[in-house]
Amino acid sequence: MFPTNHLELGAVAVVLLIAVVFADIVLVLLRYATKIVVWFTVGFVAGSLVILSIYLLYLGMMLEGIVITLLTVIVFYFIYKTRQQIKFVIKLFKEAATALMYMPLLLFEPLLTVLSVTIATLLCVYFMLVIDSAGFYNKELDLFEKNWVMKFTYCLNYFVFFWFVQFIVGCQHFVIAGTVSQWYFTRNKSKVRSPICNSFYNLIFFHLGTICLGSLMLTIIKLIRMVMRRVKARKVYINCLLEGIISFLNNNAYIVTAIDGLPLFAAGKRAVHLIFNNFGEHMASQTVGDLVIGSCKLFIFLPSFLVGIEMISSGLSLIVVLLLAILVSHVMMSTFETTVDTLFICYSIDSEENDGEERPYFMSENLIIAMVETKHLEPPKTPIEPQQV
Repeated sequence: MFPTNHLELGAVAVVLLIAVVFADIVLVLLRYATKIVVWFTVGFVAGSLVILSIYLLYLGMMLEGIVITLLTVIVFYFIYKTRQQIKFVIKLFKEAATALMYMPLLLFEPLLTVLSVTIATLLCVYFMLVIDSAGFYNKELDLFEKNWVMKFTYCLNYFVFFWFVQFIVGCQHFVIAGTVSQWYFTRNKSKVRSPICNSFYNLIFFHLGTICLGSLMLTIIKLIRMVMRRVKARKVYINCLLEGIISFLNNNAYIVTAIDGLPLFAAGKRAVHLIFNNFGEHMASQTVGDLVIGSCKLFIFLPSFLVGIEMISSGLSLIVVLLLAILVSHVMMSTFETTVDTLFICYSIDSEENDGEERPYFMSENLIIAMVETKHLEPPKTPIEPQQV
């Protein structure tokens, strides 16, 4: 499976280095050239739709061309109506990149998740083989038969595996959220001490039950969807939608729990309240944000993979290169995405609980300006104290 040739090992190391370098370039661009990155991505997508619609109409594919043209009009209308919210997204991305540059070790946290999921997968395979090798010998049929207990254990093994994977992912989300929220709600950033360790401590000693409950709910929904898909039930689409909603609520509830220490359902209720109070900004951060994050993943993945194709001829080594390139892009941008989501919830709490005068905001000057422009508020009368980083 793994490359054994020294030249191939060297090529894999070069590809990994290129992926890391491009990931660092993305982080620097998101910190210092956020506006260019966001507007270039939005403009590229809108321009691509225009070219595609013209091309389809030129080929005589009228129905497809009209559909793409209508989609293009909707996209341009959305961009025009949410231009202030997009400016807010730019400020939010800039803040997220600043947080990650201040706490670079946070980028390695998903590697712990990958390692944990790998161990969980190996354990699941091991127990599956143990269960599969058990049974009662039937002399008449000359084979081993399993009773209902063994069949139940087989299903239980899969259930525990899916639950554990969701639990690990939830822990990652909580740790990143707890770390970023500590950074956000500290006025003097230079006084932030061991935020990652503090977040792990809060997770282990106070909030494991919250993550267990949230991951259990998501696991049950996933298993129901799998059963429905197996029996080809029509309700599988409804179940997929329900799974997406539960996952979305879980992720935001974990963030609120990491900030306020609330239990899962109370945290979910508060998260929904905060999102609806800032619905325009949230929609822009989800749509434009997902577009930019997806483009950044592609920017990290493509150069490293293309270099790997040129340097490596072995098929197995190419698979290793492909997995490494995907891993680096996913680790980088999944952390960034969670950081953006956390900062949005922190911003929502900050703008709701503080007024900028008697109770000064924790947000940076850039976010205050973006909030004033987006919500058409009057700027705080008291001067904004610059945050020390």
